[in-house]
Amino acid sequence: LECVLEEFKTGLQKGYSSFALIGTDIGDYGKDRGSDLLELLTTLVQMPEHFHLRLRNVNPRWIIRAGAEFCDLLRSGKIVYMESPIQSASNRILQLMRRGYRAEDFLDAIHRIKSVCPSLFIKTQIIVGFPGESDEDFRKSLDSYRSGMFDYVDVFRYSDRPNTDASILPGKLPQDLIMSRYRKLFFKSLFQLNYRPIFHDIISRRRRGTTAMGEDEKHLYIAG
Repeated sequence: LECVLEEFKTGLQKGYSSFALIGTDIGDYGKDRGSDLLELLTTLVQMPEHFHLRLRNVNPRWIIRAGAEFCDLLRSGKIVYMESPIQSASNRILQLMRRGYRAEDFLDAIHRIKSVCPSLFIKTQIIVGFPGESDEDFRKSLDSYRSGMFDYVDVFRYSDRPNTDASILPGKLPQDLIMSRYRKLFFKSLFQLNYRPIFHDIISRRRRGTTAMGEDEKHLYIAG
């Protein structure tokens, strides 16, 4: 915690006003040192300086577990962006993926978060074409995005990776079906983003030759 805070304070002194906490799964932060992500975020948002904070790659398990406390932190207005990958809205597929959570629990947590902080930009990830994914499984993922709780989705096409359990699962889907599902979700996501106010703000600032957060703002990424 002390190392992160030192880097954060150094960034503030150098004029940075946009910070990102990044890692493979920052929801696991601090478990090896008797701390956790809530402690870190609480310490950061209580700092009096003006800044924005982005959370990159938070596992849905953490969102479900720490939802109430996290909502309290969002009221500070300093956390403006979060990435959390649902991967699929089908519990059957999530179980095959060994993700360790139920889709409805994660979506309920996101709904509570949005009710507390509607301006929070939430990006998720969905994998299409996982072995055994049915039309109904895909429809559930599509519906989860149509719900409007996510501002953007990164869509990935499933492909075998060597020495993984998924690579030997039955029910592999043909590539043309995977591509069809990919395109359907990708273009819906892109279309929806085009109507988000934050999207037009980013575009207008870039056309003026400024950054997304303001002309004089700098960005600092702190790896976990």
